[in-house]
Amino acid sequence: MKSADLLIGLPFNSAQYATLVHMIAQVTRLKPGIFTHVINNCHIYENQLEGAKEQLERYKKMELVSGKLSMIETLSQLKHAKPLIKELEKELEENLEYKEIVKLLKSKPYLKLNQEIKEFYDFTIDDIKLEDYKSLSPIKMPVAI
Repeated sequence: MKSADLLIGLPFNSAQYATLVHMIAQVTRLKPGIFTHVINNCHIYENQLEGAKEQLERYKKMELVSGKLSMIETLSQLKHAKPLIKELEKELEENLEYKEIVKLLKSKPYLKLNQEIKEFYDFTIDDIKLEDYKSLSPIKMPVAI
């Protein structure tokens, strides 16, 4: 890809291209491989900086919650760690924002295509579903023109 708007265009484009790979694989009776996306010029527009900052804060919180979940998993192997596990679980449950992030991290979204489609141009929007997708609240950002 020649260039990409990191916050608005890139997520949409990546989802489109990955879906396209699966659609082509289905009609050619091949197994989809790994989707690799190379970008020459990735950018953030000035009018999207506040949204970018909010997104970075979310990533930090997700890393924190992910680390706590990993600690719980590791500690569950130890006999005497139950009090610490309960403390970590309580912390994750009491913080509403953390609770939402836990749901997001535990979800396993997957692409579901209508398996009856054998010709590429027979696909319609109704033949493509994203199941079990969870997200946090939207971050409002203007489209740069």
